[in-house]
Amino acid sequence: MASSTRVRSPRRPALRAHLKPHHKLWLNWDGAFLMGPRYLSFLDAVDRTGTIRAAGQEVGWSYRTCLNRIRQMERVLGAKVLATTRGGSRRGAVRSGPVVTVLTMCAALRVAAQAPAPAAFSTTPRLTGYLQPRFQSLGDSASFFLRRARFAVEGNITPWASYRAQVEMRTIGAAATPATSPLTLSATDLWVRMTHQRWSGTVGQFRVPFSLESLLSSTILETTERSRIVNAAKRDIGVQAEWRIPDRLTLQGAVVNGEGPNRAANPDNRMAYFARAVVTPLKGLDLGGAFEGYNDSTSIDVQALYRTARGTARAEYIRARNRASDVHTVGWYALAAYNVVPQRVQVVGRVQQFDPNDQVATDRSTGYLLGLQYFMRGDNFKLMADYEVFREQVVQLKNNRGIVQLQVRW
Repeated sequence: MASSTRVRSPRRPALRAHLKPHHKLWLNWDGAFLMGPRYLSFLDAVDRTGTIRAAGQEVGWSYRTCLNRIRQMERVLGAKVLATTRGGSRRGAVRSGPVVTVLTMCAALRVAAQAPAPAAFSTTPRLTGYLQPRFQSLGDSASFFLRRARFAVEGNITPWASYRAQVEMRTIGAAATPATSPLTLSATDLWVRMTHQRWSGTVGQFRVPFSLESLLSSTILETTERSRIVNAAKRDIGVQAEWRIPDRLTLQGAVVNGEGPNRAANPDNRMAYFARAVVTPLKGLDLGGAFEGYNDSTSIDVQALYRTARGTARAEYIRARNRASDVHTVGWYALAAYNVVPQRVQVVGRVQQFDPNDQVATDRSTGYLLGLQYFMRGDNFKLMADYEVFREQVVQLKNNRGIVQLQVRW
């Protein structure tokens, strides 16, 4: 009984190393070939040099070939492409540029022909992260500690789906894991994001779309700590949708458990809702507002951001209301940063105010901060230093804060 055996070519595994995709673009007019990238280069050269002969030399065409190409384009278009003179010292001189119709089509072809080829899609995971060791003086105390150490794995599943998984280690600000250890370990970002044209959707644990400052990564913040009314980047588990017109409008909405990050259950079976809108009326200026609603509280946010080549200014106002007690928590900040030495030294100033309870007349505090950032390699390697003075409404506390922090990001 005969049997067939499929034999694989020993050369097949090596084919990928020898093959490289290419593409070619051209324009048709009513189904007939009009021009390709080399024709466009020729017309550009004619416009620059003023003669067909010199333009032909630039693209490697003889004078006869140039004339044949011009006649071919004119036959297809049914109109003159160039108006020329013959003979004399100005033989072949161009009296006028290409017709407007041709130039309009050429502009579209030029953009396509000169655009870089799209990067190859890859599903290879990428390891990112950052470290923030610091020295902090708070009132009468001082200490060194690790503010944050975050490690993330991120990548693409398909050209329209991506993922990110990030964990954080720190020595301050959270319950120890295990209880006897000063080092905490927790998950921050755990999400899958899908995009389609102007739409995107995110499922998992992510930053909720509310405060501007909470949506900014701590690696790009101008100060070592966020303002008191913002306090921290707020994360939760749920789903988010976003629709965006680049540099014009951003709309975001999210539905989450409302229990915060790393919570395995939703005991009250009630969801929290978030909505945020940002418009860009002028280049560099973003104006926005946001709303959050929990089962026991609601909050509103008004925000503004202005960016220039040498600096940044942003401000935010947040007002939260507890439904049961009708207590309002109110706060705002205004920040400005200016690059004294571009890409090297930045000075920062911030004023903030925080009132945790509008029914108590003596608990409002105001902070005044002055800081400096020294960039050794942008935000990937920088040194930050700032000092903030707090002034309470009545009783003054020893809570002025000075921080020097080093950041390494990869």
